[in-house]
Amino acid sequence: MNQKDRVHGTDPPEARWPGAHTEAKTFDRKQAAAAWIIKRVKEGARPGAIEAAAVVAPLFGEVIRTSTNRARKSGGRQPKS
Repeated sequence: MNQKDRVHGTDPPEARWPGAHTEAKTFDRKQAAAAWIIKRVKEGARPGAIEAAAVVAPLFGEVIRTSTNRARKSGGRQPKS
């Protein structure tokens, strides 16, 4: 299957507004694309979904730096999770 045969799923026009979260994904079948769009619209309609999508995960380097700093403060031992 080549690139021309694939279906591209995007958010429906009613889900778009200025400053809104948008995303796209490529599928091999039109049915899978339609199901993904329905699922993503339902997830976005939940209370607090926009705020949760706006949270940025820390970079890997920042996580390592934080862990190393904690280890230094606690006498060289890693904190237990």
